[in-house]
Amino acid sequence: MVVLLLTLLLGETLTGLYVANDVADEGPFTQLTPPQIANAITALHSAFWDALLAAVALHILAILVYASAKRHNLLLPSITGRKMLPASVPPSRMVGPTQAVFLLTCGGLAAAVLANFL
Repeated sequence: MVVLLLTLLLGETLTGLYVANDVADEGPFTQLTPPQIANAITALHSAFWDALLAAVALHILAILVYASAKRHNLLLPSITGRKMLPASVPPSRMVGPTQAVFLLTCGGLAAAVLANFL
């Protein structure tokens, strides 16, 4: 669900760059696209928004159903990152600081590339 929500947010953001909408604003790249394509992207932008709302509602519903059926609180561990596990479950293994710094660097580089080229 997290991947779906992030994908929908990415789609909403990228299509928002091309939105041609007389009611609100125009995206920064609207003038670079033909009107027919800008209108199609605007329709896709609306579809992404509707799908995002449905996915958020489904996600909240799943959390509520899981909490009532399984009696597990998923919200607090999602916020704090800590959850009491049964004794039969082995604790998770932490990665080393070298791998963490490598992944942080890769994420920062990816963000910089996206920021400079978009």
